[in-house]
Amino acid sequence: TTLEAISSFIPAKPGITLKEAFDMSEKLREFIQTEEIRKKWFQVALALEGLPRNASTHAAGIVLSPVSLVDVIPIQSGHEDIYLTQWPMKEVEQVGLLKMDFLGLRNLTIIERILKIINYRQSDPFKLAEIPLHDELTFQLLQQGDTTGVFQLESAGMRQALKQINPTKFEDVVAVNALFRPGPMESIPLYAKRKAGQAPVTYEHPILEPILKETYGIIVYQEQIMQIASKMAGFTFGEADLLRRAVSKKNREVLQSERVHFVQKAIQEGHSDHSATAVYDLIVRFADYGFPKSHAVAYSVISFQMAYLKAHFPVAFYSALLSIATGNQVKINELMMEMRQKDMVILAPSIFSSQRFFTVESGGIRFGLQAIKGVSHNFIQKLLQQRKERESQWEDIFELASDLSAVYFTRKNVEPLIKAGALDEFGYDRATLLSTLDAAVKYAELISPTEESDLFGGDASHFGKSKHIKSEPLPIMEKLQFEKEVLGQYFSEHPTVSKKKMLNDKFVDIWDVLQATKDIQVKIVGIIQDIKRIRTKKGEAMAFLTVQDDTGSLSVTLFPEEYAKFNALLKEQEMLVISGKSERRNGRSQIITKYIEN
Repeated sequence: TTLEAISSFIPAKPGITLKEAFDMSEKLREFIQTEEIRKKWFQVALALEGLPRNASTHAAGIVLSPVSLVDVIPIQSGHEDIYLTQWPMKEVEQVGLLKMDFLGLRNLTIIERILKIINYRQSDPFKLAEIPLHDELTFQLLQQGDTTGVFQLESAGMRQALKQINPTKFEDVVAVNALFRPGPMESIPLYAKRKAGQAPVTYEHPILEPILKETYGIIVYQEQIMQIASKMAGFTFGEADLLRRAVSKKNREVLQSERVHFVQKAIQEGHSDHSATAVYDLIVRFADYGFPKSHAVAYSVISFQMAYLKAHFPVAFYSALLSIATGNQVKINELMMEMRQKDMVILAPSIFSSQRFFTVESGGIRFGLQAIKGVSHNFIQKLLQQRKERESQWEDIFELASDLSAVYFTRKNVEPLIKAGALDEFGYDRATLLSTLDAAVKYAELISPTEESDLFGGDASHFGKSKHIKSEPLPIMEKLQFEKEVLGQYFSEHPTVSKKKMLNDKFVDIWDVLQATKDIQVKIVGIIQDIKRIRTKKGEAMAFLTVQDDTGSLSVTLFPEEYAKFNALLKEQEMLVISGKSERRNGRSQIITKYIEN
């Protein structure tokens, strides 16, 4: 096409202008000069070049002014009756206006939900302002890296950093929030050693000690750079802020010009050229590191508040997190695994007790109906409404069908409830309930309001209940697979738990293998979920297994020698005792097998 031809005539040079392309490309010149209309195209293109292609709105930028904005900058209408500046950020700042970014954080919603749970029916409500920033139980939680669900602190790398630094004061949390970024994180081991007294705290110049003492001689914050410039070179805070901005923007040209400025003023303050140069070199070295302390403190307050709530109100904390995670079965599974490790009570889903989301009940957490995969929002709303209006509980699945009617009582809605165990309180095995479901659906259809009003004037007594269709109880693995399907995890007692009790040996849970930060010798009991057999480059057979127990699943590797010994035991759904060494590869744990028995 013509456009493709024009593009091919323009040299592939980054940032090239149309005039430069015209001068450099003979083919482009020939194309333009061949026809009069093409010359006009080129003139229009030259006029358009460099203009903004479209206007965009900053997601969180708010401009603040002491006078009416129309007296300072041009504005225009935006979405939802919000006015926009017609100038970009830099130009707005150059005329003296202040631009602030206001960010929304989901974690504030989580905190609000936790507080509502804590204060439910409390005459003296607990307030965030009551949280002390020197709480020992909170520091213990941070030192252990027990930070799932804690704002800014839950990644694997951050947990490791917390364990290294071993925070004992709020300022340590602020520092780790500022340091845990590409570049500055290289200083975390040094910070940890100096804090623990395992390495000496040194300063480039004595004047730096009061400024860098809280961070053990390491420049962590942009504000420290401003303080150094003020103390050593006598910079005004306006001048210091220009230096801070050059550092944060990594503007090397400005940093070089500021070097001369800094050194000259430091000499005027009585410091030697050598000392001034050494300190400025230190500032430049940390140009990629500096982080706004005000930002780090603001985030760390939220981090500490969440850690405090987790340490002191764990049931409310996990209930809120689980409710926020509803719809994300992987996250729910992760949270509930952790709860089990803490011996917290998790109550099964129940049509009699469960609410839409996870709730606190009898010191434990009741599974929410919305977390059952496949159950519709409208069905849950109708179920909760009918349950509230009833004077007594439903006696069986047919009463439930009658109350909900054919509109809501469908196989699609009810089957997941049965598989999840939410109807267990009717007193029938899940296999019987599944076998009876079609009859219950038919019953709901027969007595639906439209039909009964037509045939019997609203009297449904002409229809007798069908009987439950008795079936053999579900095999434990099928029962567990159904739970996995709709809940994302195994809720009933896993067969590996019984096996461990029977063998009465020292076994490691898969959860602990997944959490281990170093290689360890392990013995696990697990059920094979998947087998992948391959051949090495030498043609030798080996295998990768996916093995699960009641706490999780992980990969197990059998190299050729072990594969030859134990291949006969490798069958899907086979429960085995596997011994070997755990190791982490690409951030994931696996077991290298040494011995297998059934």
